[in-house]
Amino acid sequence: MRTALAIIERDLKERRFIFIAALILGFVPFISLAIVPSLRANPRDFVAIFTAGQLFFMPLAVALGLGSSMIGSDLTAGRLSFYFSKPISPRSLWYGKLAAALVTIYVAMVLAAAPGTIFTWNYRYGQWMDRRTVFLASVIVAPIVLLLVHVLSTMLRSRSAWIALDAIGVATTAAFVYWILRPVYDAEAMWLFIALLTFMSGALLVTLIVSGAWHLARGRIDRRANHNELSKLLWASIASILVIAAAYAAVVEHAPLRHTRVTSLYAAPAGAWVAATGSVPYGFDYRATQLVNLETGKIARMSNALQYGALAFSRDGRHVAWTQSFHEGVKEIVTRSLDPIGTMTRTGIETSENLELVMSDNGARLAYIDRGILNVADAGTGRSLASVRVNVPSRWFSWTYFVNPDVVRFIVAKEMPEPRNVARLNTLDIFELDVPSRHWTHTGSFGVMARYTWASATPDGTRIFINSMKPADQADAFFIVDARTGARLLTLPPAPFNAFVPFNDSVVSFARSSDGLQLRQQALNGQEVRTINLGEGGAAHVIAARGTRLLVWCERDRQKGAFEGLLVDMATGSIVRRMPGIRLAPPHHMWEDDPRVFVPSGPLVAGVDKADHIIRINLEDGTVRPLPQ
Repeated sequence: MRTALAIIERDLKERRFIFIAALILGFVPFISLAIVPSLRANPRDFVAIFTAGQLFFMPLAVALGLGSSMIGSDLTAGRLSFYFSKPISPRSLWYGKLAAALVTIYVAMVLAAAPGTIFTWNYRYGQWMDRRTVFLASVIVAPIVLLLVHVLSTMLRSRSAWIALDAIGVATTAAFVYWILRPVYDAEAMWLFIALLTFMSGALLVTLIVSGAWHLARGRIDRRANHNELSKLLWASIASILVIAAAYAAVVEHAPLRHTRVTSLYAAPAGAWVAATGSVPYGFDYRATQLVNLETGKIARMSNALQYGALAFSRDGRHVAWTQSFHEGVKEIVTRSLDPIGTMTRTGIETSENLELVMSDNGARLAYIDRGILNVADAGTGRSLASVRVNVPSRWFSWTYFVNPDVVRFIVAKEMPEPRNVARLNTLDIFELDVPSRHWTHTGSFGVMARYTWASATPDGTRIFINSMKPADQADAFFIVDARTGARLLTLPPAPFNAFVPFNDSVVSFARSSDGLQLRQQALNGQEVRTINLGEGGAAHVIAARGTRLLVWCERDRQKGAFEGLLVDMATGSIVRRMPGIRLAPPHHMWEDDPRVFVPSGPLVAGVDKADHIIRINLEDGTVRPLPQ
């Protein structure tokens, strides 16, 4: 300990000139203000910017200089023999010089930035300037730079051919770090990304600190021996760090479905496939997204499309498309066959993050709107088949679907939604793009006086339900128009806004009454067919329909997490089975790109139990079972 303190004292005395130079540098902005009149217009701005630069660049400059000389210069000049002729251990020598270097760096930083910081103590330049952030970055980065420069200096001063292997090691390490972090970055799990980066950086910092004492103890005054011992410890430690980080990332990214706490479900319109996403143990904000077959339990991994991307199933449930990140800030549409299960196909279609995406009913084609252009492409090859520029005032008030594989229908609100709670004219235009001829046609339009309107098409896409928010005339609250021309076909009694589902030539909706939630079935002529009391609750959704049965999810008390699934027989008006505690995924709702309202027909429907694991509900007999393993 005494020898280390003696080394620290000796080194600090030798570096007095650094402290004097740093203090003089601290008064440079004031000297500049005195010499250059134009800087006096905004003196605090200038001093604040200059001081921030001093806080960051001064410690880096000192770290670069000391890192290359604190051991390297003595090793090259043969002065280490002087230290080792004394009763000084290599450990004391290394940690003494390292501590002296760190003290020099931080004291020089404080001396250089102190005058300007005192002058602008209560002043902040703009919204981006925060000296505390700059100071923290300098405190963290400076020792890393110091140690890295020391390692590089030791290797270069050895003049050994082994430095070529070190260069290969650096390139290999960079490749492995990229390989570990890129999938996490693509999944937009920033906290997991930061955790992995922090672990690898912290472990590397500890390795660099220990390696100095290691190579001095074994290499002594021999430059090449120091280099060899440093490389052995350094690369062995880095390999261990990368193995641990890669294993941790792999465990998180490939967590079994039984370990995933499912938070979201997205069911295909037909078939047994469902997309599920949720958190995994010790995964921070990573959300594993998987395609799950409810019949067989087969699982296929996909990107985090349910959280941060676009996802679309074909209407037959045999194909799926989603967006996935392969380059920073750019997403690419990928597709996959589900029946039979196939591999992921990259289409080469690069898009922005704000994308509207739908598939044709048979999954052969894609239609997507990106940057104001409606594109139709082959789902297998990504080859563009047709495109047209469209006006989309609001991404949430436009809808797209395939009338057939050769015709795409586009419905768009001409005006932006009214922010005030008042009625105004809302015009919806209907267009069709004929893919073979690439002909764009305006086929119809209609207008409603309301705050805004919402369009939901029937399952066959021939008619559109229009639901208006705060209409000037109650006759415009809920009605049906022709999907091609916009001609009004039928006016319906008002229904809760966007809380209805077409069912067997009728409309099913929910309402609250003094008795609690009610399920109401109305014929398209407005005549009420049936009303079923569902009990107390805040909201309800139709999840699936098969024959005369509906699967309904009731939110009894969202804040307390009280949910219940109900299997309702519409022929008898009775509740066949109650499933307390399960969560179900509402089907197509108001934010979908495809306006055709659908509910899966099962017979198997996915749900989530109290442990947040996927279960499957049979609509025919009402049984609830776990997924097959």
